[in-house]
Amino acid sequence: MTEKYPYQKNWEDFRFRQALPFLSFFLWIFFILILAIVGLLAGAIAVTITRALGLFFFILTACLMIFGSYYFMVWKCPDCNDYYFIETRFDCLTKKSYRAKYCKHCRLPRYFGSTFFAEHWGSEKAKELAAARNPKS
Repeated sequence: MTEKYPYQKNWEDFRFRQALPFLSFFLWIFFILILAIVGLLAGAIAVTITRALGLFFFILTACLMIFGSYYFMVWKCPDCNDYYFIETRFDCLTKKSYRAKYCKHCRLPRYFGSTFFAEHWGSEKAKELAAARNPKS
């Protein structure tokens, strides 16, 4: 990775983890639409089968959403290699820690050291945060 964007791969992984629960939800909607179409085309005979498959897909995607949310919450900070969102054991249960804009341990701003940094913070705020983070520059 270039010297200018040392954490690019880490933040790309972060974005994937952030999207995973939402992708699971849209996958569930897709399954329900397919089952509705199959149920309409097959008639009354397949009602029991489509209900059972609907329940199965609901449970499957609910498990994917829970796993995806947990997978997102335990993402490690690229700077200090500690959990970015979780400071104590109960942070993920009591706070909206997934909305944190800084690492709970080293105060690394979200998307620092990547191409997403200025896009997320705005160019003026990004320059200010980068100057505060790297006083040499």
